[in-house]
Amino acid sequence: MRTRSPIPGGLLATLVTAGLATLAACPHGGSTPAGGGPVAAADSLAASLTAELGAPVAILPSAQGLIAVSADGARREVLAPPPVSWALVDDRAQVIWFGNAGTIWLLDTTVAAPTPEQIVTGLPDEVISGEPGVSIYYPGDDTLSIGHPAYYRIVIAMGDEPVLEGDSGAWTDDEEFGPAVAAVPLSAEVKARLAALWKRGAGRAIALPSPAEITERVAVDPEAPCEDEDMCGQASAIPGTSLWRVVMSYSCGDGCYIEYGIYDPASHAFVADDPWQDRVQQAWVSPDGHALISGGALVRRDGAGVVVDGDGAGGGWLGGGYYISF
Repeated sequence: MRTRSPIPGGLLATLVTAGLATLAACPHGGSTPAGGGPVAAADSLAASLTAELGAPVAILPSAQGLIAVSADGARREVLAPPPVSWALVDDRAQVIWFGNAGTIWLLDTTVAAPTPEQIVTGLPDEVISGEPGVSIYYPGDDTLSIGHPAYYRIVIAMGDEPVLEGDSGAWTDDEEFGPAVAAVPLSAEVKARLAALWKRGAGRAIALPSPAEITERVAVDPEAPCEDEDMCGQASAIPGTSLWRVVMSYSCGDGCYIEYGIYDPASHAFVADDPWQDRVQQAWVSPDGHALISGGALVRRDGAGVVVDGDGAGGGWLGGGYYISF
């Protein structure tokens, strides 16, 4: 019934307060604005995948590589060979970012038969507990991310002059990570390509509009640990559905931990054994609200449950989806 996540104390309060209000994760701070619009022309990869697999189309990292999957998990197509440990679907630039072991690639969904484009390689590929996270940052506070927001991450800052940055996060005092990332420059050709994608995406957004902020509080177990009473009981809409995500407890030790419950405001009750339980963080909900992608897994709420097991980080929906923040 709950999701448990470690975060340092002061940072957690800031992240949750902002996240509950905006339902968007951004290491530079901010929200995910409204997006949408047709993905691409009729002769594009996006159009052919939609015709072949049916809408909406899930994009996932997997042992088979980068894959496109029908929303019921029954049909799939390999888009790029393994290894692929993470993926992010960017509806602003209309590309799929993906990578593994210090390398970042992109796949252009507006092209009929795109070839994966290597953006950068030779990046730091291992930190204290695995690979660093990755963020694609758009000025104006529109950001795609995988990985803990308080931990190591590699950032591609988009714009007329794209920049590659390394952020060791609030959990560490590592002074070597940033310079190590900066020592791996983007080529002139890659910078030109990223600048072109930045311009191409003008007027678009990476995700569908976030729900309005919920001001109502939900009664939770008064015996549950809550070191910040203002946090427990806070609710945010799970986009694409009529459900809410509620802060159940907040406790601190080696780090601070937040637990979430899934709540149905129509019945004024928490939902027991919901298939999305433990998955309502850094997750993407399909445009129809029936399926969710979290940690590379594809999970439905219509009785099917997990239709594709998680095998990597991130994922998303072709043409955009709803984002649930950290």
